[in-house]
Amino acid sequence: MSRAFRAHARIWMVTVGAPFLAAGALFPVTHVAVGNTFFSPAVVTIYAGEQVQWSNTGGSHNARADDDLFQCSVDCISNNGVASGGWSSTFTFDSLENATNAGPVPYYCDNHGLPGGLGMTGVVIVQRAIFSDGFEGNDELEWSAGAAAGDTCANPIVPAIPAAALAGDLRGAKNDLDLTLNASCLSASAKGRDRVYQVVVGNGNVLTATVTPVSTGFDPAIYIVDLPSPAGACAFATYSCLGSSGHVNGPGGAETATFSNTSAAPRTVLVVVDSIAAAVAGSEYTIDLSVN
Repeated sequence: MSRAFRAHARIWMVTVGAPFLAAGALFPVTHVAVGNTFFSPAVVTIYAGEQVQWSNTGGSHNARADDDLFQCSVDCISNNGVASGGWSSTFTFDSLENATNAGPVPYYCDNHGLPGGLGMTGVVIVQRAIFSDGFEGNDELEWSAGAAAGDTCANPIVPAIPAAALAGDLRGAKNDLDLTLNASCLSASAKGRDRVYQVVVGNGNVLTATVTPVSTGFDPAIYIVDLPSPAGACAFATYSCLGSSGHVNGPGGAETATFSNTSAAPRTVLVVVDSIAAAVAGSEYTIDLSVN
């Protein structure tokens, strides 16, 4: 028996240009030049846990967060006032990993600016790779890169079938679908960010979808739902749960969902990779899709 559930409609602040991080790669460092009297680029976007490095190119400056999260010049270890010379210092934004709202972190130069965006100022926009508790229990103001393939049910990834070990990642994805709105389809909660794939299942065929986490700390879920109608109204659509698996093998374990098309015609469905709980060390995975 199919089960129906309704997706949450969300309002998101969207920022484009966050760095891509391949599975297994080290966190990148985003570089900001400090000059007379500017930060360049003035606005940068990173993920929580990544670093920003400020490098002075002339004059006497520092980089000081409006809320004093960091004060950087010759280093970011102590409260640093302005300094001249070719200093370079790096701050790691891991302290925001478990923040309720990471979002924008404005900063300024003590010598040429003031808090609140006055004078020589900049902004570090910190995106969380995945919600710290893995869930979305309210209307979050989290920042999201958005627009990437598979980010919503209206923009699914359409792989060639069969597909083996396709690399995927929940970093920067929105929360498009919440399968827990119908807990009878999935015994564990799955309300984190998700990635969406589209597959055509021929009549009489069986779709098998397996998600395998790269990180031992990532606890994924995978489920299959019908394509909403109309497809463009996915945020308000009612879906039927066709198959699912989550938390069966715990963090680091693969999860497999299947769907048997017993109808007389081919059926287009969505395969969704979701998250049961927080990714302790990343949300990278591989996905296998076959129709037989």
